[in-house]
Amino acid sequence: MNFRAADGSMPQFWLELYAELGVPVPEGIPGTNPNDLSKSPLLKIVSVKH
Repeated sequence: MNFRAADGSMPQFWLELYAELGVPVPEGIPGTNPNDLSKSPLLKIVSVKH
């Protein structure tokens, strides 16, 4: 995963959030986020009308 800003710096938001959680920022660890997953061409949009 990439938490860095476009300029390569680590945003303070991530530093503070993960510090509160007591773990390091998972920079470079394999993973993804929901926004990336939602763009997958493998997903099929399903809607239910009530």
